[in-house]
Amino acid sequence: MIACIADDENGVGFNINGDLFAGHIAGALKAEQYIVLTDVNGLQKDKDDPGTLIRDLRLADIQALIDCNIIQGGMIPKINSCQAALNKGVKKARIINGTKPEDILKLMGNISIGTTITSP
Repeated sequence: MIACIADDENGVGFNINGDLFAGHIAGALKAEQYIVLTDVNGLQKDKDDPGTLIRDLRLADIQALIDCNIIQGGMIPKINSCQAALNKGVKKARIINGTKPEDILKLMGNISIGTTITSP
């Protein structure tokens, strides 16, 4: 088990963001795929409209989506974790709905779901 906590030189404990921590671990392991579970179907152009799901996204396009507030709130650390993983050698990152166990099974069958992020 790996915990996302750390101490400074004085022994003061810090809680490290779990999403970002996981992205760095995936990158260090050179994982084939990094999967982020959330409570929506993936990154959406309109966070309140599931019909605006962005299925494919390139790493190079992320900052523009942050700048225009498409990526906001709790999705920012998830996207940042995907960036960290991809920048460290993971081949693709996916954001899927973790409240739907059948979606996890679909990934095992290589069915495209959620948002897939790749580097150029």
